[in-house]
Amino acid sequence: MLIAEIGSTSYDVVLFLHIVAIIIALAPLVVDPIIAMQWADDKASLQKFAGTMAQNNLKIHGNALIVAGLLGFALSGMSDDVIEMSQTWMILAIIAWIAMIGVLHGVLIPAGKAFAAGDDAAQKKLATIGPVLPLLTLLQVYLMVFKPGL
Repeated sequence: MLIAEIGSTSYDVVLFLHIVAIIIALAPLVVDPIIAMQWADDKASLQKFAGTMAQNNLKIHGNALIVAGLLGFALSGMSDDVIEMSQTWMILAIIAWIAMIGVLHGVLIPAGKAFAAGDDAAQKKLATIGPVLPLLTLLQVYLMVFKPGL
């Protein structure tokens, strides 16, 4: 039984929610580095900000990233076989999504908490691993727009 198809109201609602979740999940990629650069000379403020970023990433952005991916799965299921999980771009998008969740929850959030608690080595980890998330995001956008292998 087909619940929705591409272009239907229910499909468009899920697509809208998917895009909103992505915006919420990825907002820190733009804002956080700018704020961190502005406070680079004030270690205490930068550490406090790192703790706030870690908490927001855990409570808001990380959850939105997970929801965005789950809504992507829903869109695939609602696409009346136009989008299938076996398509190359979908497989790569799933791998990138899992990697994004892993980098955020496995490295960036713990490093942010550690730096906020005074671990200076964690600041280097944030600077080194931090750029991986925007690169994975660019990969995701490429995959969603160009759909290689389709």
